[in-house]
Amino acid sequence: MGKIIRNNKDLGEAIRLARKNQDLRQVDVAQKASVRQALISDLENGAT
Repeated sequence: MGKIIRNNKDLGEAIRLARKNQDLRQVDVAQKASVRQALISDLENGAT
């Protein structure tokens, strides 16, 4: 069973872990999601 996400920090950690497990850079994830790389960085760092 996966980790329960209770706050922004948990979400950021989950995103970073999933990205690294797939050997992707933030810019790769951003392109796939059609968002800026800065948003991925903000999410991974627990920004609201």
